[in-house]
Amino acid sequence: MSAAGGGLRREALSLYRQLLRAAGGKPGFAARIREEFRRGAALPPRDRLRAEFLLRRGRRQLQQLRAPSTARMGVFGAPPGGGAAPGTSLERADAWLLRKALEGGLLSWFRNGLLATGIGVISYVQSDTGRDAAYGFFILGGLCVSYGAGSYLLNLVLLRRPMMLPAPTAAANAAAAALLALLWLCALSLYVGRLEVEIVPEEPPPEHRRPPEK
Repeated sequence: MSAAGGGLRREALSLYRQLLRAAGGKPGFAARIREEFRRGAALPPRDRLRAEFLLRRGRRQLQQLRAPSTARMGVFGAPPGGGAAPGTSLERADAWLLRKALEGGLLSWFRNGLLATGIGVISYVQSDTGRDAAYGFFILGGLCVSYGAGSYLLNLVLLRRPMMLPAPTAAANAAAAALLALLWLCALSLYVGRLEVEIVPEEPPPEHRRPPEK
């Protein structure tokens, strides 16, 4: 969690100290807190979304830890037997916000890809020079769509548990993202192929050709 940026690092350190102070006199909490923060510190630098989620969860756990009724580890951590704890309303809200953030990122990259592709199509029909520039826009659109779909699929795998997504739902979301990228590729390929056919002039038949002048 500390690797996700300077501001997040300071927040994480402050939260870590508050959690340790709140855990004083409650056996078992301090070791669990240190273990969770060690795992959070191993996050890659660009995984800011997961770092922010862990910080929000840590703040909720701090409030829970400060409550007088919290006196044993089972209330703060996972329930006995290793099963998943039923999400509270705040956890479900965080999971929903995390899902919407991922979907918003995917749609944003896809929109940028469509915009670049549209500019490429307009350039393609303008002139020969525009046709050369259009391929650059097509490549840019492909990079946007591919990066958006790839990052969404990766985050879907890494954040499935924090988002409280069942495996079938995660698989359906992954299939939808892959389908969007495939539809973009098919539409672009068919459209460019049609333009190629329309732009290339046809040679007149032999009977309509003018004889060469002497």
